[in-house]
Amino acid sequence: MNIQDADIKLEFFSDSPIEMADGTILTTPANINGSWESASGTYQQTENETIISIERGQLKNPISLIATISHELSHQILLGENRIEENDEFLTDFTAIAYGFGIFIGNSRFQFTSQGFGWQSSSQGYLPEQIIAYAMAWLSKERNEEIDFSQYLNKSMKKYFEQSFEYLTEQKTE
Repeated sequence: MNIQDADIKLEFFSDSPIEMADGTILTTPANINGSWESASGTYQQTENETIISIERGQLKNPISLIATISHELSHQILLGENRIEENDEFLTDFTAIAYGFGIFIGNSRFQFTSQGFGWQSSSQGYLPEQIIAYAMAWLSKERNEEIDFSQYLNKSMKKYFEQSFEYLTEQKTE
């Protein structure tokens, strides 16, 4: 990502419930609607240091981990290098996509896993799959890339990428 002269401290945190010795369970705070208020990673810049923190659960899923790290490093590019004054999570995701991490950002957007007798879903990131796929297709066309990225995308991302690529191809020929 061409980040130079940045001293970045890497930390880890956990949003998993913690069972105390007395049997009580401490959990991540939920908002008024019961949704979890957690993050896959955080970026913090102080006067003295830059800290990127990664949620430990990310270590079990390499695709999500790479998406998270690329997103947090994109904060360094945008905020740490003073390219923007206020944080913009959408622009941060676009920056990671522009630096070549679209496959990871897209494939980690929605994930479904089997949990014994049922399914569990999780989401990560800020942009909808359709926008991620369109950005990837646009960049691929603009850069004249010869790689078929769709072979690396999950089913829904592949569909959106191929639709976007076809649309952009039709637009260039008209």
